[in-house]
Amino acid sequence: MSLTLARSGKQSSNQRAVDREFVLATIEALDPSTRLDGADEGAIAGHFQALIEDLIYRQDAISREEWRILGEILSPEEFEALAQLTEDEIEAILDEWRSQYVATPYESLLDAQVEDQPSDTAGLLALATIGILWLWSPSRQQYRNTRSGRYLPKDRGIMRDLLTEEVDRTSNDLDRLSERLLSGRSSLEEWQEEVAQLLRERHTRVALLAVGGQNGMKPGMWTDLVAEIQRQFDYLRGFSMEIELGSQSPAQIQSRLRLYARSLRLTHEQMRAIAHQEAGFGWVKRVLGATDNHCQECLSYAGMGVVPIGAIPDPGQECRCRANCLCRHIYGRSLEELI
Repeated sequence: MSLTLARSGKQSSNQRAVDREFVLATIEALDPSTRLDGADEGAIAGHFQALIEDLIYRQDAISREEWRILGEILSPEEFEALAQLTEDEIEAILDEWRSQYVATPYESLLDAQVEDQPSDTAGLLALATIGILWLWSPSRQQYRNTRSGRYLPKDRGIMRDLLTEEVDRTSNDLDRLSERLLSGRSSLEEWQEEVAQLLRERHTRVALLAVGGQNGMKPGMWTDLVAEIQRQFDYLRGFSMEIELGSQSPAQIQSRLRLYARSLRLTHEQMRAIAHQEAGFGWVKRVLGATDNHCQECLSYAGMGVVPIGAIPDPGQECRCRANCLCRHIYGRSLEELI
């Protein structure tokens, strides 16, 4: 902002005197301790500008204070501890999945047994008889139903529906937690822990879904998952600090939290990439998401066609879409398989 005492066009000496007196009177009203009677116009204009900018800052500060939610921010060490997964916690996460999908074909999906060699019809029926309803084929990276013998599609149909349901459910739960915080029913400390625990649980579920359930997860995959959860918690800690400073309005808090829900897609795709690479898949192709609003980076990755795994980032990484990315990758053991 630039202020001068001169108006455009010609001014009479009387007009300039009126302007000067008006500005001096305004400065005195805003800052009675200031005396600028003998100052030149530049000094007066500079002081006037500084006072106006200070008023704007103080008004902004009042607005920030209105949304400020005071409380302790969890330390990096506390968030790191929350990111860890014990056997009991993993079993509790699996129990919640079973409870959510009870009496559906997908109740025991995350309990799938690893199928090293394809089973014949008799073998499948025998497994179904003893209650094993799902197998996981590492060589195909697909679930197989023992009753029908059919494989679930890798990255579309019911698999995409299950992932979308996880994202939507998490978004609704985060909305509920934000409402508790904004209404004062949860403290900032409680809110951080509740959000962290929810995110840890849901990222684990979509990771398990991507790699064949608990029996498909290898030790290195657990390490990768915990690292991704920790990365999300780093974002959450920064977000919590912004809330405590008052720089986030209620609408902004709810909007930001929905991005955390959408980040489940990123974890799912990241774990799919790791599992496919470990299973010997060497090629990948970007498929654009079901939207007309693609960022330039995603269009570029899709335009590259079939490339070696690692040549393009996982969906949501290194693109402007980030957590909003709806793209997916399809994998092949050979170049010809994806052409």
